Amino acid sequence: MRKKGLLGKQRGLGSWGQRGQALVEFALVAVLFFMLSFGVFDLARLFQSWVTVQHASREAARYAITGQESCDGALNRDDCIIWVAKHATDGMARAGVNGTDISVKTEAWDYDFDTSDWPDPGVPGDTGLQCDQIEVTVSYNHKFVLPVLSAIAPNGVTVVGRQRMTMEPYAECKDGDGTGGGTPPAGTSTPGPTSTPGPTSTPQPTSTPAPTATPLPPTPTNTPPPTSTPSPCPWWQWWC
Repeated sequence: MRKKGLLGKQRGLGSWGQRGQALVEFALVAVLFFMLSFGVFDLARLFQSWVTVQHASREAARYAITGQESCDGALNRDDCIIWVAKHATDGMARAGVNGTDISVKTEAWDYDFDTSDWPDPGVPGDTGLQCDQIEVTVSYNHKFVLPVLSAIAPNGVTVVGRQRMTMEPYAECKDGDGTGGGTPPAGTSTPGPTSTPGPTSTPQPTSTPAPTATPLPPTPTNTPPPTSTPSPCPWWQWWC
């Protein structure tokens, strides 16, 4: 009976030991599992931030090349481009129109008629004029949620979206107009469209007089020689 009791106690101790071992294994595996799960979630948020700033830079550049100078959130062209870019980042943490971790920069390249190109360097802070090129850069400071990633990058990661487009010819293209911030330089006026002359009347073809018939010389006719008329015989010449 004592052996049975001892054996019974040994079985009980063995059962509790297995349960403790499973708990330790679960704790070790659970830490790795949750770190991996939250890591995937945090990296997905980083990818979302990158896609959003790319979209914001494209929307702002598309607005800039149309030559618009007013919008709902600003009063001039430069501020409108920045407002459009920030408005496209609504939904991200510390972003949007009043976001503190979002910034927008512009740069423009002047069109050169001689080379039909936009030579470097560009003009930082400029928004260009018609036929120029503009580049909009949107930067966002993405911060991680997972403590491990936050420890690796305590200040977050800067995500940049950049888009460069050619301005539409909404007015006459100018060579060497320089910086203007969307406003033509002083002393220059943009000529209006020239009037297209109407079609000129085509003169009707004049009638050419028909050639007059040249009279042909008369055809000479053969005049027969005069025939000799026999003289009447006197009465007394009975033999004629």
